[in-house]
Amino acid sequence: DWWLNGKHCKSAYMVIQGTSCDDVKRYMSNEGSERAAPGQVHGAVYWNVFGERAEVNKVIGEGFAYRNGEFQWNSFLNRSNDAYHDSVREISSLGRICVESILKDWKETSEIGKTFSVARLLC
Repeated sequence: DWWLNGKHCKSAYMVIQGTSCDDVKRYMSNEGSERAAPGQVHGAVYWNVFGERAEVNKVIGEGFAYRNGEFQWNSFLNRSNDAYHDSVREISSLGRICVESILKDWKETSEIGKTFSVARLLC
């Protein structure tokens, strides 16, 4: 458990945000480049939610996108070679199963702010 700029966080929390949000668009542009690298969607979403730049050596995360009716399973956040990731940009297979399970539940229930057990998601 920890707090980051007023947001409560826990390990394995997932943030889902539409990229049509004006702030995300601005952070992806050159205007917002001091916050998130221009063109980097996940960095812009991170800034919009947490109010700081996602530093590769500080943030342990995986990213995905849903574009044109298909999932994309890679992100700049996936490129650190540390105790949690290798240098492969694609989300881990376990991460992918968790994301798909959470999104399936969200589509069926429309509930937000829900907490899931990782063990339950992997069943």
